Amino acid sequence: THWGGVVDDNSFGTHEFLRFTELIDAEPYISANVGSGSPAEMRDWIEYMTFGGDSDLANLRRENGKDEPWKIKFFGIGNESWGCGGNMQADFYADLYRQFQTYANNYSGNELYKIASGMYDTRYDWTETVIREAGEFMDAI
Repeated sequence: THWGGVVDDNSFGTHEFLRFTELIDAEPYISANVGSGSPAEMRDWIEYMTFGGDSDLANLRRENGKDEPWKIKFFGIGNESWGCGGNMQADFYADLYRQFQTYANNYSGNELYKIASGMYDTRYDWTETVIREAGEFMDAI
């Protein structure tokens, strides 16, 4: 992928990041790509990480070396959506947030704490709009 003019091969991926958080005893924060991703990609990623049952994605996680699912608490739906995360207007992002969060499923006793992308600079109107339009579907912004 490219970001900021730098090539990133994503070699430090989901397993590496979550193992790192375990090693330093930190609570991971995972953020879904709302800017160029899809609700299906996000749903599949959550299933891959947190589903303990029998599914293609849970079995792929096991094949990749992690038998038990991770417990993920903090889950961002979008990141800096007002800027590099999509250059969105607040009402557009609120609509996308509502759509994406529908597919942020809780699996195997894991409960996601859904977090929306908040304001930037002093644009408090961004936060007000997102909360007004999608606040009932989020745990934090």
